[in-house]
Parts: sequence; structure tokens; C-alpha cells
Amino acid sequence: IDLKSNETIYEWNPNSLFNPGSNTKLFTCIASLALLDTNTTFSTSVYQDTNAIYLVGGGDPHLTIEQLDTISQTISDTIKLHLGRDYWFLNNRLRMRSIDLAKKINYLIVDNSIFDNIFYGPGWMWDEGSWWHAGQISAMSLNENCIDFYVSPGKLGKPIIINTHPTTNFISIQNESITVNDTVNFQKLKIKRDWGNQKNNFIISGNIMDTSSVDTMQRNIHDPSLFVGTVFAEMLVSKGLNIKHIIKGSVPNDAMKITEHESKPIVHSLIGLMKKSENLTAELLVKHIGSTVYDTIGTWNNGLLAIKTFLHDTVGIDTNTFSLSDGSGMSRYNYSSPN
Repeated sequence: IDLKSNETIYEWNPNSLFNPGSNTKLFTCIASLALLDTNTTFSTSVYQDTNAIYLVGGGDPHLTIEQLDTISQTISDTIKLHLGRDYWFLNNRLRMRSIDLAKKINYLIVDNSIFDNIFYGPGWMWDEGSWWHAGQISAMSLNENCIDFYVSPGKLGKPIIINTHPTTNFISIQNESITVNDTVNFQKLKIKRDWGNQKNNFIISGNIMDTSSVDTMQRNIHDPSLFVGTVFAEMLVSKGLNIKHIIKGSVPNDAMKITEHESKPIVHSLIGLMKKSENLTAELLVKHIGSTVYDTIGTWNNGLLAIKTFLHDTVGIDTNTFSLSDGSGMSRYNYSSPN
């Protein structure tokens, strides 16, 4: 296409249907700009009642581990202050009483109810595996719903050194790798999650040369809500709270809001969507669109309906001539023509 005259310079099978892959994100991006306010932000909230803390996901695709840790510090400080009244200004006895009361809060309940609980989009393959681009979709997400593995050589003939971000008991690691000093029988390093059994056990195999520098590999996890809940609970425990149980649930009406984290405006999410081709961002935006347009729980069904209605009514595209089944292009059910 000539960008000045809009004339077609060359075409080949312009009306044939193809799987568009990540070009699908073009539909998601333009619909997000049209159907969501450009000042839209995504909130991660925390509530509290007598014996529980509630972590409420707001569909933020870019919530970081550092931001979650800041939230946990606010929670720790606020609960101790609230339970001990003038915690910081009274005597040590009252401070100790405050800490004892804080330890009675032993449930962390994760609420991701603004969206449905379906992890994978229509037409996603069951064997996508543990690759970062196939992270599960949830209103409560963290670090792209992945674990970052930092791998470096160990002693010659010994397993490689592995560090993770975040460091959490939510996962287990089976390290079968070996540090080597030559390429004879060298096997490429692999990190695989037991995705077939929906487990968060990672098996690390293969080799690293003893002269290698630190490398980073990212793999997805199963069940984002419990992943975030576990990481958050571990942060709270490190700050003096006594969280023992992590479950999914909903915030009761009488719970008290303690804090709220607001993401950057949606345009920052769209940068990640289009420049980094973030699949998680695309699918969360689809569900945000469905929730916003129809004022209900966000799903792929209502989100895609809103997008296709916009494309038909506003853009003028005949939506009967193509198939749109997700927001990222991961679906094998997506088909559209160059035209």
C-alpha cells in the first residue's frame, strides 16, 4: 500500500483467509483505545476483616514483584497500627499486643472475580507447555505469570547454579543439569514445567559451559491466583504476619479496604502489547473490554463480542468474513484475510 495515495502497489491472495498470529493484536489495540478510557488504570486492592486478608486482582498485566512487596509492607504497617491503635506512639506492652493480634490474621484470600476463571483462550493448544508466551490468564497476575530463572555454571561436573525471581515455595526444582568444560556430548540446557499434570515442578536438564556467564530464562506457572497469593503471603510472613492458609474467594461486604495500587494508564500497557507482543496483556485487555462494555464479569465471549461489534459498527469491517477467537493471536481458530 502506498501510504500517501492509499493505492495498492502489490497483492497476492488478498482475500484468502490465513491465521494472522500476533497481527490479531491490532484488533485488540484499536478496540482498547476506542472502548476503554485512555486514563484507565488497573487496581490491585487489599482488604481485611477479623482473621483474613483479601488480595483483589484488577487485571493489571504489569504488576511487578517489587510493587507487590511495597503493598505487603503497607499492609504490615497498617494492620499493626490499626490493631494496636496508636501503635507507634504507645508503650512496648501495647506494641506486643498489637503484634499478637496481627498473628491472628492467618488467612490470605485471593479474589480474581472481576474475570472468569478460564486460564486459556479458545483455540489455544493444550500442549503449549511452559513457555513464557503461553502464560495462563487471570485477573490476579504477577511477573507475566512466570518465574525468572537465573542460571550460571557450578563446579565442573556438578549441577548448575540456579536462582529464581521471585524466590517462592510455590514451585519446586529438580536440578539434573551438569556443568561441563567441552562440547563433547553437550546437551542444550532445558527448563520444563510438569504442565501435563498441571504441576509447578520444574525439571532442569542439560549442560552449561564452565566459562558461561549468567543467563536468564523465563517459564510460566500453573494457577496465577495461587501463585500471587503464595508470593504475597510469604512477603507478609517475612514482615511479621502469620499467614497459614492461602485460598481463593471473594471479599465480604463488611471487609475494610487497607490499600490500593494503581497501575500506569492503559497506554503503557498498549506499548507492551504492540512493541513486545505480550499475549497476557492482550487477553486481559479483551476481558477488560467485555467487563467495561457490558458491566459484568469479563470473559473472552463478551470481550470478543464487544470488539467485533466495534469493528463492524464503527470501523465498517464485515465481521462475518473472518474469525476472531482471542486477543493475542495464540488461537488456532483465528482467520482473517490481508484485506
